[in-house]
Amino acid sequence: MEGQDRARSEVTRVVTAASDSPVAGDPSAVEDWLRRLCLAVLEDALQSLGSHGRRQREAWVWVRSDAEYCFSFVWVCAVLHLDADAVRKQFLL
Repeated sequence: MEGQDRARSEVTRVVTAASDSPVAGDPSAVEDWLRRLCLAVLEDALQSLGSHGRRQREAWVWVRSDAEYCFSFVWVCAVLHLDADAVRKQFLL
């Protein structure tokens, strides 16, 4: 959970600090935009898990990874205020 909080605050700091951002200076707009983007990434992963072949394999690698880089599974879950392990368990059902 600490890693998710750290990732969330880092994401907000970086995105808010971007002077060329169309929503620079409005943290709530940045957070809303970022949440919608992360939700789309997570939805795409869920669809990919139901597919076959390379895309499915890549989606499983992404979901199982504990890496904390931009748009990693852990990072996306942190932005969405989701527990990454709980989401993984749901994907495995």
